[in-house]
Amino acid sequence: MIGYALHSLSHFDVGGIFLTNILLTIRGETMNKLINFLKTTAYVIATILSVCLVVMTMLTALAAQASEPTALELEQARIQWIAEHGQYQPNLTEPAKQEALVFTATKQKELDHEKGKSRN
Repeated sequence: MIGYALHSLSHFDVGGIFLTNILLTIRGETMNKLINFLKTTAYVIATILSVCLVVMTMLTALAAQASEPTALELEQARIQWIAEHGQYQPNLTEPAKQEALVFTATKQKELDHEKGKSRN
């Protein structure tokens, strides 16, 4: 509105260069304010998105850690199962026992792999 009023005044030659400079200054200030606003807004949005990305990464890492049992937890579960149900097969020879453990570990890896596929 001010720009329009000053523009209409510029038809009266009151030192045309002076009036043109005033018009450019007002438009320049408005542009500077707009540019500063856009810079500030972009910075705030970028900051918020960065914080969200960090939080999501941390939560993902925590969820992955929580779902994997540790070696200690697996050993405790094995000991508890033996205490409740007895030895798996007490009459197995050592080579057969090792073969059974290898087979079980292989099957567990396959199951874990399938479980990982179904999540994605």
